Amino acid sequence: MKVDEDIGQQDDAVVGPLVLREQAGQQRALLRMARRMGCPLQDPFMTLSFLTLTVIPELKLTDRGLLDVTRPGLVPLFID
Repeated sequence: MKVDEDIGQQDDAVVGPLVLREQAGQQRALLRMARRMGCPLQDPFMTLSFLTLTVIPELKLTDRGLLDVTRPGLVPLFID
């Protein structure tokens, strides 16, 4: 399946020319398209943005939870 979507972002702009409501609608369309392609994640684009976050190189946020990449495994969020 070829994905050919554009939410109207300009290369040099933080906010594109479309109004927020239109951009939100297009983002929902992209999420639906990702699900139709078999992606099980609730929001794959948010997950991708956290996976590349460089300010915390040892921790990565995934759809399964907080991952410690120094010793592969999920970090518990609560202490017993």
